[in-house]
Amino acid sequence: MQGSIFIALLQNIAVLLAFSMIYENFWIKNEDSKTILAKVLTGFIIGGIGILIMHTRWIYIPGIGFDTRSVLLSVTGLFFGGIPTLIAIAITGGLRIYLGGGGVFMGISVIITSGLIGLLWRWLRPRWKEKNYSLELLAMGFTVHLAMLASTMLLPSENFLPTVKVIAIPLIFLYSPATMLLGILMLGQWNNFQNRKAKEELREAEHRLNKELVLAKEKAEESDRLKSSFLANLSHEIRTPMNAILGFTDFLVDPNLPVERRERYNTIIQNSGNHLISIIDDIIEISKIETNQVKAHISKVNIPDLLKDVYQLLLIHAKKNPNVEFRLPVIPDKAVQHFQTDELKLKQILINLVGNAIKFTETGHVEFGYEERTPLTFFIRDTGCGIDPDHHDIIFERFRQVGGEISIIKGGSGLGLAIVKAYVEMLGGKITVESEPEKGSIFKFTLP
Repeated sequence: MQGSIFIALLQNIAVLLAFSMIYENFWIKNEDSKTILAKVLTGFIIGGIGILIMHTRWIYIPGIGFDTRSVLLSVTGLFFGGIPTLIAIAITGGLRIYLGGGGVFMGISVIITSGLIGLLWRWLRPRWKEKNYSLELLAMGFTVHLAMLASTMLLPSENFLPTVKVIAIPLIFLYSPATMLLGILMLGQWNNFQNRKAKEELREAEHRLNKELVLAKEKAEESDRLKSSFLANLSHEIRTPMNAILGFTDFLVDPNLPVERRERYNTIIQNSGNHLISIIDDIIEISKIETNQVKAHISKVNIPDLLKDVYQLLLIHAKKNPNVEFRLPVIPDKAVQHFQTDELKLKQILINLVGNAIKFTETGHVEFGYEERTPLTFFIRDTGCGIDPDHHDIIFERFRQVGGEISIIKGGSGLGLAIVKAYVEMLGGKITVESEPEKGSIFKFTLP
């Protein structure tokens, strides 16, 4: 009889090993993201394994048999969770009812208690894997099979004591360690998967980090190149007005210089000085922006008056080219007249954008204004040289000049649009550009 129970146990162990393979190859990979359907399917598979185990049981007397369904269901509850375990309980419980016999009530009790103890252990001891897991698994196995021994009270009275005498030692010294060993095997599978997953994530992180390092290196090299180009260009930009100031100042020393020339030279010196101040202001302003020293000062702004001020300020500059019509559309009386923003920064944004439009437009027109939308939208349109769509994203970067020879001829530090973008975003808005080469440009920015 003892040999029979050991043979049945070995057969059951073989089935349980197959059960552990299902855990490793089907469940573990996407345990946290399993769908309800996948959990239900898993429950039916485990229930099928339970049926197979119950058909390789050891028969004590007709109607009373023993197998390792307790090991299967308790470990299922611990590793697979609620839905698969409850379905496996229902399937194996249904089969036990079908088989009938004097041990039916005990069999159903064992099925239910084993699965529920596994589920409760999973819920009450969520960190059981972290340390002393062998003792945890052995304790769970011991608890399950103590409950199984207690279930023998549901046997017919004449079978109670003889059955306990036969199964007590195997339950405690075979079934409980078997539960522990199966749990250790499946935990090893889980740990191996976690290690493989960690290695894959590490490789992906290394690959991503290497890619980011390459991009950072390229960006740093690009930044160094742009700064070098900027400094070279800045040197030229500063030297040009300085040479004009120094050169024409020497001419003014001549007492015999005609009045007309003296006035013209004074104008050149004044314009060169203004140009020089503009370059220095841009450098100081971008430095303040980068160090977060610039703050918005919100106040009530009269939009039509502000647009007229900008128009009058740039009109003299625009008139230097008679081929360009500079216009400010008529603002309807019913249009929005006031809103809250930083007046000085809004004015500087418009001066930079409209000034650029005038600078890069040889023929046609330059106009600016605003549209009554939510949020309020300002626009600057020109019929100038335009900007290649590939450059739309980079023209707002510091030190960028994408106009080629035209930009070199027209001059500039490459900081104006970077300052504009920083101001617009500081005021809570967004700036965009629509442009193509030789088709002009439309700059738009919104303000809340």
